[in-house]
Amino acid sequence: MAVVSIGAVLMDQMARVARMPVMDDEVFVSGLSLSPGGSAANFAVMLSRLGTESGFVGKVGRDPCGTALIQDLKKEGVDTRGVKYASSPTGTAFIAILPDGQRAIFAFSGAANELAEDDIDLPYLSTFSHLHLADLENIQPLVYAARHFDGTKSLNMGALIAESKQKALNLIKRVDILICSEEEANRIGAGTASESLPNTARLLRELGPSVVVITRGPRETLAFDGERLISSRPPTARVVDTTGSGDTFSAAFIHSYLNSRNLKHAVSFANKIAALSTQFRGARGLRREHLKSL
Repeated sequence: MAVVSIGAVLMDQMARVARMPVMDDEVFVSGLSLSPGGSAANFAVMLSRLGTESGFVGKVGRDPCGTALIQDLKKEGVDTRGVKYASSPTGTAFIAILPDGQRAIFAFSGAANELAEDDIDLPYLSTFSHLHLADLENIQPLVYAARHFDGTKSLNMGALIAESKQKALNLIKRVDILICSEEEANRIGAGTASESLPNTARLLRELGPSVVVITRGPRETLAFDGERLISSRPPTARVVDTTGSGDTFSAAFIHSYLNSRNLKHAVSFANKIAALSTQFRGARGLRREHLKSL
């Protein structure tokens, strides 16, 4: 099983703060660090660490950050032949992290958002058996890839795609597996506060996917495949940083589900890996050595 992901690769600037600022406010940063990020790239790296062959398609600038990000993907065993270069600078994300691990993200997509249909090498994609699409404001290349890919497809919707209902619907109808947060599901109008979560899952599945997974942070994750409604609570974790935990969940779920087709086991496994990832700093703090005992 080989999986290719399409979306963003960014350089994350991680700032540790005691509180979030309000308008015309200033907050002291107690710690600042740089680390590789980007939802689709995080997904590809975690897949590789879990033992699934992975590739990444995205765009970087011709600058030191772009070079460093590509080198890091290669070091992680991710196939980077689908990476293209743009005239714009490599994208960055400024992430403010609270003491309880919750965070706010300000993303400059830069080169990542310049990915175009012409950058998608369809013969290259055809060497993989599964396509994963992840959060990107410019969804046209994602739609193009999903329309032409002859294999199973998944989407980790993310906040940028969920901001536009029409964009989200255009992608959701083209994938086999949809992974999203409860907030994202409600944002595109698939559910409301007055509706039950199981009904929201059913509404989402009627849009096209055969499997729908709705995450809720430390609360129960819900998954629905048209027959089985699975509810699974993540294990309790000492949260240090939630950055990238959603990408980790998606990678762990796809890794498990594509290999076992066991929905219950895949949700439980993904919850376990995602919870473990919150105990480390950064989107990719959960390393290969931490996974060996699982």
